[in-house]
Amino acid sequence: MIRYLWRWLVLLVLCVTGYANSVGQLLATGSPTGIAYTVAAASMAVVMFLGVELRRRPDLPIHDREVDWIVGVMALILAVSLRTMLAPRLIEWSDLLRLDVLSLIVFTFGASALLFGSRSTLRFGAAWAVLVIYNGPVYALVTLLCGGGWAGSALATTLGVTVALVAVNDGSARRRTVVGGISFGVGALLCLIGQLLPGAGTRGADTAVAVLTCLPGLAGAVVASLTEIRVRHARPRIRRRLPSVPAARLAGLPVLVAAAVLAVAPLPRPPVTSVTEDAPGTTAVVAGVPLPYGWEQTGETSFGWASRYFGAGTTYLRQQLRATTVIPAWDREGRHREVMVDTLVPGDEDTSGRFGEEEFYSSVNGRRSPAYDIDLGHGVTGRVHTVLDEDAYLTTTFLRFSWRDDGPDGRVRHVSVLAVDDHRPGAAFPLVTDSLTGLAGRIVTVLLRGGAATQSTVTGAKDLDVVAAVGRGIIDARWKQSGPAEQAGQTGQNGQNGQNGQGNQGEEAA
Repeated sequence: MIRYLWRWLVLLVLCVTGYANSVGQLLATGSPTGIAYTVAAASMAVVMFLGVELRRRPDLPIHDREVDWIVGVMALILAVSLRTMLAPRLIEWSDLLRLDVLSLIVFTFGASALLFGSRSTLRFGAAWAVLVIYNGPVYALVTLLCGGGWAGSALATTLGVTVALVAVNDGSARRRTVVGGISFGVGALLCLIGQLLPGAGTRGADTAVAVLTCLPGLAGAVVASLTEIRVRHARPRIRRRLPSVPAARLAGLPVLVAAAVLAVAPLPRPPVTSVTEDAPGTTAVVAGVPLPYGWEQTGETSFGWASRYFGAGTTYLRQQLRATTVIPAWDREGRHREVMVDTLVPGDEDTSGRFGEEEFYSSVNGRRSPAYDIDLGHGVTGRVHTVLDEDAYLTTTFLRFSWRDDGPDGRVRHVSVLAVDDHRPGAAFPLVTDSLTGLAGRIVTVLLRGGAATQSTVTGAKDLDVVAAVGRGIIDARWKQSGPAEQAGQTGQNGQNGQNGQGNQGEEAA
């Protein structure tokens, strides 16, 4: 029994050593949903481990160390590859995919096969399968279907814990159905009660509270298990077990090497649009951005579904702007240029970059150029890149920047300015959609073909002057907080600078 406990201790220490940097980055930069999924996976693992251990089925004294070594070493190689090679390639969607958690699951499986034997490890076969299938993307999808926010994450965790409880239950189909129904019913009821409590709409932004999303699911599992024990009149007992493998000192060497590689391998941080400056003054909590001088608004679209993805209280607004004057440097045929300005004010700030830079644009599968920074004034820095949409035969120039309002709640505004190389009235701009199919297609493309398949080697931006002038005009209008006449004088000079080609400074610097 002592050897059994020592091996568990070694396995736990090596897991902590290998994935300490991933956990640290998750706590520092991860969204509440990512943290909630990690806690959910841990809760599911505990429920399934205890469920299997409480079974009374005897184990046959059969083992093959060659099979243990083959299975264990292959799993360790896969875990290291997931963490050191695949995770950096898909780092833009790290908070959505959570490949570090999947790598930890595979690492634990391989280490268990080496330290305890593959036969003992596969006693938990249902548990391993559930943990792999109910992964980060599936958890995020269930969270969105349940309405997002704290309640959505809690319901997704409750469903995962219920599936875990049913998977390790060795009763009949009817008994499993009853146990699962009680577990999910109690958990869902507690989620509803929690959502009705005061301040529930803002709890999703609290990382610490995200850990508590596991409580309704665990409470439901406990109630269902106690009910089953009471009906069956069976006393649960964890049997005293001895390792099926007598000696495992040599088998611990590859586990130690894999943990060391994971501990020293760097994990890049996901790219985010940083908040470079706080806007001065007090402003009302409104959607959109102030109009820059020289532009008029010709249309407006609000996306009400955004709260499911970015938390309660989210506003996502598209403003269609048209230049009031013709600037020859922007169009040789004397046409008024049009741009789209999309403003996202997330309710849960940490979730703003979960879906990558392209987010929900229909051009997500286009070829993206390298991004570079430009100065927008007042301490705000924007990032510019272009996307070549080979299906629509359009090139879109994206300018992104963010600021934090010095208002009642200090919310962050993520602004995207879009210009296309089709200057005709009614040109087709990239659409904003709540579908994740385009994003899934891009992830699969990067996974199978590498990042080069979605990147463009073209440097510079065709419409840099246009988006830079709009961006600087928006920043001026927000920062000045002055009357129309003074604002016109300030931003009019900026518009003239764009006309004279001073916006090319960003392109020359790149």
